[in-house]
Amino acid sequence: MQTKYGTIPNSDLILYFKRLVNRLYKLMPIKENKDVTYDKYLTKLIQQLHGGEKLIISDSLFIEIIFNLESLFMIDDIYLHNSIVKENISICQKLIKVFELDLEV
Repeated sequence: MQTKYGTIPNSDLILYFKRLVNRLYKLMPIKENKDVTYDKYLTKLIQQLHGGEKLIISDSLFIEIIFNLESLFMIDDIYLHNSIVKENISICQKLIKVFELDLEV
């Protein structure tokens, strides 16, 4: 993928989104355990994604992840929270498949 800093190989983007999936999973136990670091962790995650969106990825799925994560600040219900997190994980997996398909071409 071409960026303002040069080309980023799809293989690197695949690795990034796989790591993002792990970071998203981490949101669930942090919220469930009422960990005081939750807001800070979520804020840092959103800021990183927002930077990536400005840098390289102008995909509606990527933007949907950011919007979904922003909504988590307002949600107290654990089941709804976890459902949104799992939806974001699913979106990441879709993006990974897109980048994998581009590698095969």
